[in-house]
Amino acid sequence: MTVGAQIKQARIAAGLSVADVAAKVRLRNSVLVAIEIDNFNPCGGEVYARGHVRSIATVLGMNVDELMVDFGLQVQPAVSALGEMVNMLQPAKRTLPWAPIMAAAAVVIAGVVGFSLFVGGKNPVASSQDTSTLASTSAGSVSADQSKASALPSASEATALITDDVTVVITAVSDSSWIAITSDSGTQLFTGILKKGSTKEFHDPQHLRVVIGNAGAVTLAVNGKKLGTPGGSREVLHFDFGTGDPTQG
Repeated sequence: MTVGAQIKQARIAAGLSVADVAAKVRLRNSVLVAIEIDNFNPCGGEVYARGHVRSIATVLGMNVDELMVDFGLQVQPAVSALGEMVNMLQPAKRTLPWAPIMAAAAVVIAGVVGFSLFVGGKNPVASSQDTSTLASTSAGSVSADQSKASALPSASEATALITDDVTVVITAVSDSSWIAITSDSGTQLFTGILKKGSTKEFHDPQHLRVVIGNAGAVTLAVNGKKLGTPGGSREVLHFDFGTGDPTQG
């Protein structure tokens, strides 16, 4: 049942007219009529609509907390508003001063080349014995280097360790739930109802911001670790998951 239908039902059950309730919460009759048909536009925005619904529920003796959760599920936040919120949370990105770095690198390279030419000028020709010794030493060094290299992870293995994504899996078990998933860059990956029996999986290299509108109805798994049911029925929870074990800090 929608928020408006619940309010209308409670008003009728209390034996109150639209005018009676509107007077108690200091609203125009037309605004209350609109709310009862789930038209919140006359309220002047979601914040005002939320306040009006809370006041009406209080006057009618309804369960305010449950009705406000239903309101949050029914009136989904605008994607643009969520994007702005995420952008505000983004840390400032720093850029390296590449010009000075490149200049310093050029100086170092020039110095190495000059030193090599200087050493080469002092020892233009190596004796056959020196050449033989150098060859055997080099062979030993190469063998040792190869042995050390075999103990190191391959390039693909090293990359896999560095680029492990944040993974969030949400399953609606006992009931449907409204969820919103936002990537680290602020992209809205999903906003809507996750129906009972459905599962959705989300990935991001750094962070995932998660809002769950009915925490008692879902199970949560993050980075391969099952966290179970994160909250109570109709509880709205906000999470910010990064890489690694989600239970550590």
